[in-house]
Amino acid sequence: MFDRSGQQLGNYRLLRQLGQGGFGQVYLGEQIYLKTHAAIKLLLEDGDEAQAAAFRTAFATRRAAWAGIIRHYSSGNRRRGT
Repeated sequence: MFDRSGQQLGNYRLLRQLGQGGFGQVYLGEQIYLKTHAAIKLLLEDGDEAQAAAFRTAFATRRAAWAGIIRHYSSGNRRRGT
């Protein structure tokens, strides 16, 4: 997968890539209007199974409030190439 730094996804601009793993790429994103930062994860696979796994993870961690776990604010679906 290529570096998508500088691109805009919805209300977020991808500032720089923070890392990549077997599941996806993580970027430092900036909310365009509020100027707040967030970690944005983009899936490497574009299939229903990968999306379902990502949503299960988000749902399972939605109420976590520990220092080592990122707070989940939003999920979305955007097909590759759009």
